[in-house]
Amino acid sequence: FASAAGPAVACLATNPADVARTRLSLDAALQDASQKQYRGAVDCIRKTWVEEGFTGVQRGLRFAMVREASKNSFASASLS
Repeated sequence: FASAAGPAVACLATNPADVARTRLSLDAALQDASQKQYRGAVDCIRKTWVEEGFTGVQRGLRFAMVREASKNSFASASLS
């Protein structure tokens, strides 16, 4: 359990950066500069928090936690 809990908790802290990275990538793909929504990562996280709240900045968290927890659990089991 401990080998799965640590990485899952780490996802909680790093997921907002992943959300911002994804949104900035999509924003950069826009051709018209006037349509761009974000000026940078901090601006992206701030606007997402204001518009969508906690669920917005943690979008995709469940999948990331399952992925990291299972990856580390399997790695720990294979080393035992």
